[in-house]
Amino acid sequence: MIPATRRAPAALRAFYFAASSSRTITRPVLRHHVLSAPTRCIPSIARPFSSVYSRLQQASADEPPRPEAEEQKKEFTKFEELKQAGIVSPKVIDTITGRMNIHTMTDVQRLTLNHCLDGSDVIAQARTGTGKTLAFLMPVVQRLLRNGDAINDSRRGSRSKLDNIRALIISPTRELAEQIAAEARKVTQGTGLQVQTAVGGTQRRQHLMQMQQYGCHILVGTPGRVTDLISDNTTGIRLDNIETFVLDEADRLLDIGFAPAIAEIQSYMPEPTKSTRQTLMFSATVPKSVVSLVRQTLRPDFKFIRTVDPEEAPTHARIPQHVVFGRGLQNQIPIIMEIAHNAMEAHKKDPVNNMPFKAIVYFGSTAEVSLTYEAFSKMRDPEKPRSIFTPHPLDPCRIFQMHGKLAQAQRTRESQGFRNAQSAIMFSSDVTARGMDFPNVSHVIQVGLPRASDDYVHRIGRTGRAGKSGEGWLILNNDERRDIMQRMRGSGINLIEKPLVAGDLDMTQGAQIPGHVARLLKFVEVGVKSVPYNVKDATYAAMFGVLAQQNPNRSKQAQVDMMNELAKFGWGMQEPPAVSRNLIQRIGFGSVTGIRFEEQRQPARFEGRGDGGRGRGGFGDRDRDGRQGFRRGEGRDGESSRGPGVFGGGQGDAFDALGVEAGDGARGGRGRGFGRSSDRSGGNRGGYGRRS
Repeated sequence: MIPATRRAPAALRAFYFAASSSRTITRPVLRHHVLSAPTRCIPSIARPFSSVYSRLQQASADEPPRPEAEEQKKEFTKFEELKQAGIVSPKVIDTITGRMNIHTMTDVQRLTLNHCLDGSDVIAQARTGTGKTLAFLMPVVQRLLRNGDAINDSRRGSRSKLDNIRALIISPTRELAEQIAAEARKVTQGTGLQVQTAVGGTQRRQHLMQMQQYGCHILVGTPGRVTDLISDNTTGIRLDNIETFVLDEADRLLDIGFAPAIAEIQSYMPEPTKSTRQTLMFSATVPKSVVSLVRQTLRPDFKFIRTVDPEEAPTHARIPQHVVFGRGLQNQIPIIMEIAHNAMEAHKKDPVNNMPFKAIVYFGSTAEVSLTYEAFSKMRDPEKPRSIFTPHPLDPCRIFQMHGKLAQAQRTRESQGFRNAQSAIMFSSDVTARGMDFPNVSHVIQVGLPRASDDYVHRIGRTGRAGKSGEGWLILNNDERRDIMQRMRGSGINLIEKPLVAGDLDMTQGAQIPGHVARLLKFVEVGVKSVPYNVKDATYAAMFGVLAQQNPNRSKQAQVDMMNELAKFGWGMQEPPAVSRNLIQRIGFGSVTGIRFEEQRQPARFEGRGDGGRGRGGFGDRDRDGRQGFRRGEGRDGESSRGPGVFGGGQGDAFDALGVEAGDGARGGRGRGFGRSSDRSGGNRGGYGRRS
């Protein structure tokens, strides 16, 4: 058990064990109210049920509405009405209606507002894209403004403000947390409230400095980073004054295993019996895992508000969805290119009925995202002069990428750039599959078999939002026809096969193809050949695990044969990349033929000259072309190998992408030299060597 959980109240400790084991916790029946959106399909009722799960998942139509439900029918529908009635601060309403240009409340905003403002614990079920963020931000901000002592002096340098956090909002991903924080900063403009973020990545120190300098009233973060900050006594961050605790995308938080982290975060808050803390939970679905969290987190008289119409068709049932089968993995990038080209041409011919092409393309691994992004970014027309002024073949479509290995600042730039673009294509891992609000996405393209139908549904939910049109595409291989039918059985997903020229093309041999497709293939060829070899190597190695996970029915030999065809006919390599023997043995591919292994060579020996002395050192293996990566401080174009070297009596730790070594200085401390000159930390130049 984690130490922080030992300090938790008994109910919280019980929740932690419930989340970590298969045991169930028997608790008394809780009192609460169930409220639903008053549509023609969902009657408004408020009725307790015999068990928590049945109470949250069911609603009875045979009982007349109770007074609370009758009050729901009198909810305001316009934000301006809240200002006139004095329910919400005029500053907040003026920001929402003026700067954000939002005037009409959605169901989830209208139905939850009163209960959130009166301090009740609330669990709201609403689909993504229905205004959930504003639904909890508006009452959170209003509650803080109503309690004037929540806003302290906003002068800089007040470290004491770190114990004045009044609202904590938890989301499952960095991108969603940044999106919520951006929305919160808009809503709090002119109020004096400070909004800060705490997300994973490399910005821990920066976020902490901002909180220490400006203070924090509303903290938006991911479970891991928030736990890291509050458990570190040196940060000064405390939750002693917390008033509102919000869990956004609660089903997703539990689905990816954040239950223990949520329990630990709560252990740093005052016990519910000693505070008036309010808990708000928003979720697209209410599975049993969420019910378990409800039982241990919300007070007995919590309100359950459902705005999901069971008769309303979900996104994956409303928009057209196509599946295209390719002859091999090498057909995937050409297929994406053909889909993009066709959509852009359709918009040019009929802009009224066809949205500008704006797509998210999902892959099963970060390596595949990086390679495809590089290929599309480097595409050009080989018949036109190479110049920075030469337009991209897909101009004006902009190219973005999004995955977990990007620095947080870059992820923020990429997501914001894609959000603001009129026409764009974003290659992404699943970090954008839940909760992210990207407006006007016309296409969602998924490459490879989804792990489960739920993954497919969540991805497809990035398009067709707010009642707009959209379409989905799934790119598979010919041998996956039966697998996709089995995986989607009973899900309500209706995939329509739509052949494309790029999918039927046999890229292992020449063929007669239409002129416009041949032109697209030229763009693809230029782009793929420009992808650095290390990116291709990393993608090849990653695909051993990705393909096996996506389709366990495919034999290992067939998988390797497909990957080798991809390297040769899709990436333009003379031979497949070499992989580590340890990797192959670890994943059980030892008996498969056609795999090239990395050779174990003795490192070449070099003598290095530094200003302060001489030393012998080896730095790395030969490069993949068999040529030496190091040549008297200059190296060669492309990449070079890495390894240790000793220069001038100090330890060297690698050399850069042009083959230039990095050595330490001989005296006066550690000095790193890249090639001919560089003095750091009092050391001498690293020097450049010759063969011993």
